[in-house]
Amino acid sequence: RDLIRDWSSDVCSSDLPDSTEKEQPVTWCNEVKNTIQEAEHQLNHAYSLNQLEAVTDALEAAEDKPVDCRLVFQCSQLKAKLESEIMLENSTQVQVVTSLDEFTGIHEELNHAIDNAERKGADAAMVASAKTLRRRLMSEAALMRAVQGKEKTTPGHITMLQELTKAAIAESANEELITTAEKLIAKLTSEAEVLRRLAITAPLSALSSFKEAAGKEEGYLPPWALATEEFE
Repeated sequence: RDLIRDWSSDVCSSDLPDSTEKEQPVTWCNEVKNTIQEAEHQLNHAYSLNQLEAVTDALEAAEDKPVDCRLVFQCSQLKAKLESEIMLENSTQVQVVTSLDEFTGIHEELNHAIDNAERKGADAAMVASAKTLRRRLMSEAALMRAVQGKEKTTPGHITMLQELTKAAIAESANEELITTAEKLIAKLTSEAEVLRRLAITAPLSALSSFKEAAGKEEGYLPPWALATEEFE
């Protein structure tokens, strides 16, 4: 009388959550049957709550019990998902790069959290937000590295600064950093223009009068210097 033959309580073959075949029916005593049902009820309830602590407790309570393997698998997946979302949230706490020395660690942690979240099926909106932050931090670090580097008045260097600034603006990067970069670009551009004009006028500056230009090869002086009235 203490035993109940429950012919409907088939379990998954080989304890695989995706199994479709059933094993033979099992016979449990009332105490064991109630224990299993209670564990499965706790798993179902925890799954519906979608809270890490509740799911963790339910999985621990169901450990070593012959509960529905599909239910255990679903809760295990949910636990991994919730843990990955917490990791992702923690990795996005740094919103601004203030030092290039700390950027590498921040970037690696964020990369790991994003990869883990994608594997565990974390909330798509959270993943997208983290990726947006990653792009912004990368643009800030690249621009900061260029701004803090050696100043050059070459067209290539100035163009590089302009492109990095443009990319940072597109990612809504730190406004103070963008302002610093724009000031540097303006400064280097003006210096480059001064140097260009100095180079053009160097041959002319070396002469004390236009008479000294006689006999110089064509192209020695800039074309605009030959029209003396316009030049004056």
